[in-house]
Amino acid sequence: MTTQFWDGRRETLEDQAQDPLFNPIEHGLTGPQQALDLVRGDADYRQRFQQVFNVSPAEIRMEHLAQAIAAFERTLLAGDSPFDRYQYGSDQQALTSAEREGLALFTGRAGCSGCHSIGEDSALFTDNRFHRLGVGFKKIESRLAEIARIYVSSADPAEQLSPLEISEMGRFVVTGKPADIGKFKTPSLRNVTLTAPYMHDGSVATLEEAVELEIYYRSQERARPLILTPVEKANLVAFLKALTSP
Repeated sequence: MTTQFWDGRRETLEDQAQDPLFNPIEHGLTGPQQALDLVRGDADYRQRFQQVFNVSPAEIRMEHLAQAIAAFERTLLAGDSPFDRYQYGSDQQALTSAEREGLALFTGRAGCSGCHSIGEDSALFTDNRFHRLGVGFKKIESRLAEIARIYVSSADPAEQLSPLEISEMGRFVVTGKPADIGKFKTPSLRNVTLTAPYMHDGSVATLEEAVELEIYYRSQERARPLILTPVEKANLVAFLKALTSP
């Protein structure tokens, strides 16, 4: 991944790892000092940080915490799914006929792979770019201009705007460009069966609903309807289920 979070506000895992610690609706720590006090106050952590980073408790810094969390995150690899064995392992029996039909639709008429990329040698199932589906937009559209004005003009927008209002602005909070309002990063589809609910706000409960929404989005994007039969939609869902790692 070239950026982290739905809005791509962090470029590295080390930077990403720190944000949840101080987010009021996640870990909710008041600041770096509280995080460091928690680590320095734990005998097991003191010993482990000494072993790994060769630092005394007083020398433990946020960079060490971020490095440790990011190192763990890099072990969370996905692969060897039925799709991988079929696409890259020459195992023609790895996918069922329905899953193969779903793959053909995914890379063909349905146009899914335009954003959820499949490469020659590997597949991240994301283009690492930002797109607008309109999901959740009704929550803020009545105040859109005001939210945008506050965000670009205020030294601390979080004092005047709710976390929901900020998050629904998407990529705009990083670039400040009006064209990026409501755009979110294309998520990878690996292990997508295991990661419900879907979309940036968790508003879509099932894969079937997600496919319907994507079909609607593709139709809008092309300015012509994308018509899939119920069987074709079911085959697309079957393919998505074949992206699950063992």
